[in-house]
Amino acid sequence: MKNTGIWLDKRNAIIVQIEDDKETIEHITSNIDEGNAKGGARSSTPYGPQDVVSEKHMLERRKLQQKKYFQELISVINNPDQLLIFGPANTKKSLLGEIATHNELKDRPVFIENADSMTLPQIKAKVREFFKEQESRK
Repeated sequence: MKNTGIWLDKRNAIIVQIEDDKETIEHITSNIDEGNAKGGARSSTPYGPQDVVSEKHMLERRKLQQKKYFQELISVINNPDQLLIFGPANTKKSLLGEIATHNELKDRPVFIENADSMTLPQIKAKVREFFKEQESRK
């Protein structure tokens, strides 16, 4: 049985896969723009007009970057039997929505939990303990 846990936020993800008591770990960086818009120009005239990058374009770029990030995560997890997604904020819920669009994953059990920032040993322990509890409930 292949169990996979993903700790993620909008900056990076740690993927822990457990199969036959062998553990593999991958780290993926999102490359999502977080802040200042790129582009735009200032007029050479003092207090003149400014060319500003539209908020709409900036949000659209972030959406595309997030979709690419999620596609990369989905390709790395490679068809797990069970999936645990945990981390801060709402990124995990957005990933769940993306997973629902993939036919090979939409019938798999997916669990979501809130979690703060964690160290790598804490992430590994969380994934192991979670799936041990799942096994004991069966």
